Amino acid sequence: MEHSIEGNFPSSNENVENINGDDRKDNKTNNEAGNEIDKEMIDSVVKEYSSIPPGEYQIMIDIETDIKNNLFEDFGKYISDETKALINRNRKLLVVSEEDFETFAQEWLPKSPEYNADDLESTNTTGSYFSIGDLVVIKDMKAKAEDIWKNSFREFVDKYPQIDEKIAVTMIQYSLIISTLTHEFIHSVQVPEWLKEKNITDIADKDIKKFIQFRALAECGACYITNKLLKDRYSKIILGRDGHKTERETFAYLLNKYGENAYYVFFNTKPDNMDDESFNNLKADLLNEFNSELLVDIRIIKKGKESVFDQLPD
Repeated sequence: MEHSIEGNFPSSNENVENINGDDRKDNKTNNEAGNEIDKEMIDSVVKEYSSIPPGEYQIMIDIETDIKNNLFEDFGKYISDETKALINRNRKLLVVSEEDFETFAQEWLPKSPEYNADDLESTNTTGSYFSIGDLVVIKDMKAKAEDIWKNSFREFVDKYPQIDEKIAVTMIQYSLIISTLTHEFIHSVQVPEWLKEKNITDIADKDIKKFIQFRALAECGACYITNKLLKDRYSKIILGRDGHKTERETFAYLLNKYGENAYYVFFNTKPDNMDDESFNNLKADLLNEFNSELLVDIRIIKKGKESVFDQLPD
């Protein structure tokens, strides 16, 4: 699964026989021993793993703030005030090197069992949102930008005849950062309340199917919204296009069929003109659009595992 300009939430090629995770209410997160992961621990982790100096980190924070403001301006009506408040108060950004991304993933995975180590170790994975700790983690993109420059030198020279290598690599790096951070920030906004309220390891069989379908909706919606934000807000980004065509087309289909209600379901915000029962029915109908064939196409389940998914109770 290509992740050149996006991460995964959760690891999207984990098979349906191994669905685990742990999202806790109000973004208060816990480790396996049941101890709260407090702000001091998160701050320590960010300091330990950060691969960039404070001045450059502040630039990243400014980029994240700009992304947040653009997301809230363009899609804010679909995001609850409570969610906005939690994001403004709790969200942490961690920028790490290529090597440290794998090291961090291995250390953090026991606290975030919804992730698959194989996915996070992929060299194509450039970022992930970890619900445990409320962390958006992205690579600093330096190595990837240099590789792209080396492999696409002629393309950049033809487009920008006066450009030198240092400027080109920096442009590529920040293009990747903005694209990845946009995608992962969107994921961090749309974790549904029903998922936060329970330990995924304790989810009953009837909820596993809904969990898998939500993962599919999460990826399709994030791809679609990322692509729209990049086109509308960051049109000068060199590489700023979310290339997951099937995911984007799937969410476009949902918008065509359900209208803006698809956004309300994606961000788990009940419209003012809809009662609880109607909203729950809407969510069920929309999630059921994700059948086993489509789940394979968007790499949420592995080919050959369709029958496992189909046999799960509704």
